[in-house]
Amino acid sequence: MGSKGYRTLNRETRMRARIATVLFLFFAGRSAAHEIPAPPTTSRPNIRTITAFIRIDPVYYRDELAEAQGFLSEARAAFAAQGWGVESVRITTQPFPEYVAGLSPDAALSLLLDLDALAVAGGYGLDIGPGMRADGDDRGMLLLLERFLAVAQTTNASVHLVASQNGVPQIQWGVVREAVKVIRFLSQNSPEGQANFNFAATAVVPPYSPFYPASWHDGPGRQFAIGLESAGVIGQVFAATGYDPASAGPRLAAELFAHAAAVEGIARGVESRTRYRYLGIDTTPAPFDEVASIGAALESFTGGPLGTSGTLTGAALVTQVVRSLPIKRVGLNRIGLGGDHRKRATCASMRSGRWRNTPKVFRSAASRSSTVR
Repeated sequence: MGSKGYRTLNRETRMRARIATVLFLFFAGRSAAHEIPAPPTTSRPNIRTITAFIRIDPVYYRDELAEAQGFLSEARAAFAAQGWGVESVRITTQPFPEYVAGLSPDAALSLLLDLDALAVAGGYGLDIGPGMRADGDDRGMLLLLERFLAVAQTTNASVHLVASQNGVPQIQWGVVREAVKVIRFLSQNSPEGQANFNFAATAVVPPYSPFYPASWHDGPGRQFAIGLESAGVIGQVFAATGYDPASAGPRLAAELFAHAAAVEGIARGVESRTRYRYLGIDTTPAPFDEVASIGAALESFTGGPLGTSGTLTGAALVTQVVRSLPIKRVGLNRIGLGGDHRKRATCASMRSGRWRNTPKVFRSAASRSSTVR
């Protein structure tokens, strides 16, 4: 890297430090004053998802899913009554190896297919969690998973590539090898390889994120979290401020806080009326094509194409804001470009003739890959 590159990095590092200081002072002052959020000036974002986290039993799972579906209907209605659009409702179970344990491979597959059919009929998304979380786990679970995902209509699942050993994250190379086999199988045994869209090989993804396909939990159940489609809010703020981190940071924080606080108020009301505990909001700003694009928002901030000088500063600003919001937070709480239409459109291979010669299975996987949806 030349001296110009180092100067650019140093400038962005200093800028991110200033952003952190400004946000600290902003939220410290707000907390000290116990202020009610000012009304937002940006458009209200949709709720990407209300996700219920439950535990199911291989005998009584139909009743347990029906109860969760009833809760989600009540929660959706509560938000709709306050004028909030809800894009989807979802259910995430404990890791599926727990409830297929002891079943034959065919019986386990039949159970998973029934779960998938119930989700389709009920109009909710479904995630059955990780098939492996450490090298010592049963690798037969991924043989089952690839057979299932190749034909499933809506269900998502994952594997964990990193596990904590004595408090230190360690790559699980055995899981990595098995995940590659699943990805290859799904690319060859589902239409255009699109079953891979419902499979995630994740590293250090915390539990209780409402976003698919990486969502998972191993808790007691009867809990819920919310994900917002707030990339559009960021775009509106950056379009107004341009490359002015000192003003963009506090303004973005105020806007996102106002929307999130309103959502949290409704969620706590739902919690008080049901048996489900509110876990928080995953403040990751989910994109939605051109309507709410993180890539387009960052371009408004820098005044240039995605990746130009200042992009890292904008990304750091967003990350620091969403991780600083004084609400109950859960899950990822970070910026995510996966699946963003502007990120895809600026991919070098898409801009070249080489993209047209890429096999359809890889085009599909590249254009639709995302851990935040």
